[in-house]
Amino acid sequence: MPVVALVVAVLVAVALASSPVPARAQPLAEAELARLARLADGGDARAAYALGRHFEGLPTAADPRAGLESMRWYRRAAEIGLAEARHKVGMLLLDGGTVRPNPGEAAYWFELAAEQGLAEAQYNLGLLYASGTGVARDLTTAARWFRAAANQGLAPAQHELGRLYLVGAGVTLEPRTAAAWFARAASQGNVEATNDLAILLELGVGAPRDPEGARTLYRRAAEAGHPTAGERLAALEAAMAAQPSLQPSQVERATPTPTPTPAPVMPPTPAVAMPAGAVAWVRALDPSRYTIQVYSNADEGAVRSFVEQNIPPGEGGYYRWDRDGVPWFSALLGDFATRAEATAAVARLPDALAAHQPWIRPVRLVHERMGLRR
Repeated sequence: MPVVALVVAVLVAVALASSPVPARAQPLAEAELARLARLADGGDARAAYALGRHFEGLPTAADPRAGLESMRWYRRAAEIGLAEARHKVGMLLLDGGTVRPNPGEAAYWFELAAEQGLAEAQYNLGLLYASGTGVARDLTTAARWFRAAANQGLAPAQHELGRLYLVGAGVTLEPRTAAAWFARAASQGNVEATNDLAILLELGVGAPRDPEGARTLYRRAAEAGHPTAGERLAALEAAMAAQPSLQPSQVERATPTPTPTPAPVMPPTPAVAMPAGAVAWVRALDPSRYTIQVYSNADEGAVRSFVEQNIPPGEGGYYRWDRDGVPWFSALLGDFATRAEATAAVARLPDALAAHQPWIRPVRLVHERMGLRR
């Protein structure tokens, strides 16, 4: 197995193994269940989500239908648009404990929740892209989603992003940046990141060599139950005893904080009527299908020109949406029944389109951005 593939496989296994198990919700009284059901039937996503948690918490021995009922209500909340429910549906489809496993559909729901900014969904979607589970394996896209979650402070995502930088998988090879992300995750108590940062300090990779700092971190990881940190600590202490002249600890000053990339400041976009045909094509798409986003820009003129030059009439269009409060425009190409068909189409795109890092988009997400509900 190639080194990068092996590394990423280990990352995914560790991350999945260390995922916290949510506490079971307390069962609800019959009157409360009836009230929530009425609200959910009226379109209240939070009520539907609460019903999903209720049935998920019931032992299947007491009610064999509990798992299916849980999924039914979670899916109802997800279809209404609740990010947490979309993530939960994805997890249930990935786990397959109560429903038939469907990693491809799990990726679909993760992406919807990730686009809404849910850090856990961004992280899990990154894991799917890193391992090629339910989607085509794409380490660049995995790194993109890990970074989105890492910037929100999710420690497992910070750790995974650091490991990608350490081996140059999906990102440039930057050991110093890897050390910085490990430090962020370790400061939140992530045991794997603590151990990995200790290794870098022991070897002097990505930061000045600091055996004393490495020893501190190995001890912290070992006390937290890391399976190999204790062995590395013993080996390091034996080496330190043989070489007593060591530098003082540099843990704090040897692990730089990554410089965040500031969000672009966009000039206000003048109100310009969008071509009816461009929007009509997007509106007419079936929300259960997929399309390809081939270009995005805050300048509507640039997007319109791109569409006119690169997309045949009737095969694509563009639409406006808000990106962090800034008007944004995205060009779309193609109408596909499945994600697999869209993925195959991406591989055949001409260079002029492929150069812009095309993304496969669920039409449902596009319509939500446009404010459409079906």
